[in-house]
Amino acid sequence: MSSKSSDITTSLSLGISEKKSSLFSVSTKLLFWMFFVAILVGVVFQQLRYLTEKALARPEIILTPSMTLNQIQEEIDKAKSGSIFLLKKGVYYGKLFFKDKQDILLQGEEGTRIETNGTVLQIHNCQNLHLKNLHLEGTDKNSEEGVISVSRGTDLYLHEIRCSGNMVGLTLLNIDKVQIQNCIFKELKGGVKINQCEKISFQGNKIESNQEFGISCKESELQLDNKNQIVRNEKYGLYAETSRLILEKNNRISENANGIFMDQCLNSKITANEISKNSNTGISLKKCSQIVLESNQISENSSDGVFSEDTALEMRINILTRNGRGLVLNGRESKITLLNNTLQDHLNYGIYIQKSAKNGVVNAEHLKSSNLFQNNNGRDVFVEE
Repeated sequence: MSSKSSDITTSLSLGISEKKSSLFSVSTKLLFWMFFVAILVGVVFQQLRYLTEKALARPEIILTPSMTLNQIQEEIDKAKSGSIFLLKKGVYYGKLFFKDKQDILLQGEEGTRIETNGTVLQIHNCQNLHLKNLHLEGTDKNSEEGVISVSRGTDLYLHEIRCSGNMVGLTLLNIDKVQIQNCIFKELKGGVKINQCEKISFQGNKIESNQEFGISCKESELQLDNKNQIVRNEKYGLYAETSRLILEKNNRISENANGIFMDQCLNSKITANEISKNSNTGISLKKCSQIVLESNQISENSSDGVFSEDTALEMRINILTRNGRGLVLNGRESKITLLNNTLQDHLNYGIYIQKSAKNGVVNAEHLKSSNLFQNNNGRDVFVEE
């Protein structure tokens, strides 16, 4: 009996051992296949990711000075949305034309220059077009177009662009949302000419020594955001007609014939800028409405710091100093609010009110009590009789 029992026990033990061995073998195989499948899925995922990124990558087109103008234009004409044009260092000759393009970057290496007789870049009906790090020179003094000429479209970005020649640097017609940043418009017929545009923004630009104007703006919305220098332009630093202007944060408009000239503009605000050393008037306003001047330094303009004719004007916390006259008011439609301004060290008058403007101005004593007058040769406020 004991022998049979021993045999049965041995058989059971062997069976259990075989089952455990079988289960272990199955588990090992299962783990192996799971590991293999995980590796395979990972490889497939990485390959799909690579192919997806490759498909979504913006195509790069390399342009070199050795290419002909026709070759470069062909590359532009066939470019797809999202293309990046990289211009190698050197001088390119001829006019480039972008029409009906979307999401394009045109970027030059340091030392890239494009020049021609006339417009260098003509852009029509494009969206989200970026221009970066280019020196463009166009020569055609009789042309009404610019070195860069833009018509229609939306979302144009200019960064570190320099325009030179004897034309207007940049002309914008009927385009919305333009950002101009760290560009130079120097020694041209005019700097930037804007017509029928909205949301045109300037930041950190140098617009100087142009024959006619720094910026000319008609029927448009313009914003100078920060640290633009508009200096030594022979007629106007900034000329605006039937437009809305926002100038704020340390813009410098200096040493022009006339600093800012605004004709029939409305709902505009000029805040915290330097308007100085212009050979005629710092700020001229003609038939404007809802104009606010606040916290500006208006100084050393040879004729008048501010000349306002038939304009609804509010001035707060400005410093007007060492101008020919601080503030001149003219015209029957003049309406003026002055509060907490400083008017000092003027050669002639702190405030000069011409006879036609008397009805729109509170009395002289009120002006004196609500503003600070110093060293105006005894002529703080003068009212023509």
